[in-house]
Amino acid sequence: MKIETKRSFYSRTLFAVAIAVVVTCLNGAAYSAGLKVEKNILLDTPGGVTIAGDVYIPQGKGPFPGVVFFHGGGFVGGSKDDAAIVSYVGKVAEKGYVVFNANYRLLLENGLFPNNVKDAKCALSWFRSNATRYGVDPKRIGAMGESAGAYLAAMLAVTQNMKDFQ
Repeated sequence: MKIETKRSFYSRTLFAVAIAVVVTCLNGAAYSAGLKVEKNILLDTPGGVTIAGDVYIPQGKGPFPGVVFFHGGGFVGGSKDDAAIVSYVGKVAEKGYVVFNANYRLLLENGLFPNNVKDAKCALSWFRSNATRYGVDPKRIGAMGESAGAYLAAMLAVTQNMKDFQ
């Protein structure tokens, strides 16, 4: 591994930790109506299962940092549409992040490993390729989640450039 690659990895990791610290300071109150939200953007339909996400865009002029968020639920439940998740990602967006809140296949939807990781990579890839459209700085994109979603966010980093997960 080249030194530049290691620096790049550590920079991305530090950015992800910074996002986690900022978001930890948020409370659970509902977000304000001032955000622009695009709902149910279709990413893929593997095996007939719809994988979609919602983009939350803060007010102001970008470019903004971006974050892909994955819900929790032990890989058997949960959704990007759960009220607590919607409130949480809205608060993150209010702090100046463009958030892509994405679903992934659950276990009963053929979401066994590595399919759920591939869904997460699909979401990240879509977000990166649409960064300019949403005012996101493509060099400042991180990933986060809760519980099973945090696992998927971590897997994005540790499976980078591994062709079996693309």
